[in-house]
Amino acid sequence: MSERGLRTIAGIIGVASALIVLTGWEQHQAVSTPDGWTMEGQPARPALGVPRIIHSRWRLAPGNLWRAQAPVDHWYFRVRLPEGGRLQIMPAGPSDGMVMTFEREAVPTLSSAIPQNDAPACEGALPAPSEADYSLEVSATQGGVLLASGDQRMACSSALSAPALRAVGAGVELSSLGTGGRPVGVPLSPLDWLGGVALLGFLWMVLVEVELWRGLPWHWIVVTGAPCVVGGLLLFVTPTATVSALGGASVPQAILLAVGVVKLIAIGVGRPQLPAGEE
Repeated sequence: MSERGLRTIAGIIGVASALIVLTGWEQHQAVSTPDGWTMEGQPARPALGVPRIIHSRWRLAPGNLWRAQAPVDHWYFRVRLPEGGRLQIMPAGPSDGMVMTFEREAVPTLSSAIPQNDAPACEGALPAPSEADYSLEVSATQGGVLLASGDQRMACSSALSAPALRAVGAGVELSSLGTGGRPVGVPLSPLDWLGGVALLGFLWMVLVEVELWRGLPWHWIVVTGAPCVVGGLLLFVTPTATVSALGGASVPQAILLAVGVVKLIAIGVGRPQLPAGEE
């Protein structure tokens, strides 16, 4: 095979390796809190499986409490509720003001963050969440807070300070979250995926050049890197990709780690290829 063909194969291996790395990064980021938020409780376990290139979301485990680190005057989120899962929001924090609970196909309910107190007075109504993403905006007003979802509004006599939200019953997923003028987006956006594949693919080709410089033949470079293509394909086979391997990593991540170790050892024992006349 020509050198151009071998470099093409090496590039495909690099793309597969980049997908494995970025998938692991997205899975880790999705169960961490965004900037400006803190978590109470056990985080969700990384959702090993098919890469979420288009639908990357923040994931809250049942019982997780996310709290904003600073008071805000505007807050919004977009959530997808699973069957049996509920999301509680607390505009003034978990120990004061009101608690609003959202459940699929049910009208949102109100209660007080202080058990012995009555729920705050509200006017208006909000739609019931459906199977699709449910968006809500919360804004501070002179007399309380204004909640808006679509074209429906609800005004409540409760404060808006450092908001918090909690998953109850089952884990929930957030596809958008922001406070004031600070949107946090998603764990890994499609543009992040594209840029990450380009950067990591370039670094892989640099590794190939180092292997060539150390005197490793093309057939060795391709054969030792080929398992990464298998690992990349396994990312899209959910039953296989969810099997844990070394240290809780997925099977594709374990394959990439093994390939990296083998290549680094080979580079270490290889002999640099010097121009003719300099040996």
